[in-house]
Amino acid sequence: METDDKELKLYHDVLTELIEQHFYNSYLTQVSEELEKKYPPILDFSDTAEFKRDLIRAQNKLFNDTAKFGTICYRPALEMGPWTDYHKPSDFRSILKTLSSSWEAVADTIALSQTKYTGDNFRLCTSKVVPGSRFYECDIGVVAFSKVFLNENKTKGVLYYEYMCGGKCGMGEIILVELVEEHWKIKEVHQLWIS
Repeated sequence: METDDKELKLYHDVLTELIEQHFYNSYLTQVSEELEKKYPPILDFSDTAEFKRDLIRAQNKLFNDTAKFGTICYRPALEMGPWTDYHKPSDFRSILKTLSSSWEAVADTIALSQTKYTGDNFRLCTSKVVPGSRFYECDIGVVAFSKVFLNENKTKGVLYYEYMCGGKCGMGEIILVELVEEHWKIKEVHQLWIS
């Protein structure tokens, strides 16, 4: 996505990477017939070169046919956390200190919902994004982000996200991101909960 809004670019890049790398390839549903026939669902082929080549072929089919895009819902409010009785900000002090000596300020920031952007702000090359109120249209799931905390140089950041993929299917993670060649990349993931 080309935009002058650097914060939107960060959320856009992170959402794209999450959809393509972390949400169980559900964005490929419309083009995954060949993968499903070739690779049994009970085995993990994700580390094989052949599977990766076939996955790239499926992705390329999707990129060329927006009618086959899956839909993810963007919810503007966090519902689960990150901080609970089970996970306290101090548990992540060393991680949060990598961005600021005031780790408490980092923890306070990522406890707040990101409300500046809506689903209408995202233009993904793999999926459609709709508002969380239209959850009935979602075949990928529902995602919500916290506010992001950036280091002083604005080259590294941390945020929390929640992903719901069904009634008892979902996760919440703290992710550390880094600006690499003008794109934000996920560098570390710290899972807080999964269902």
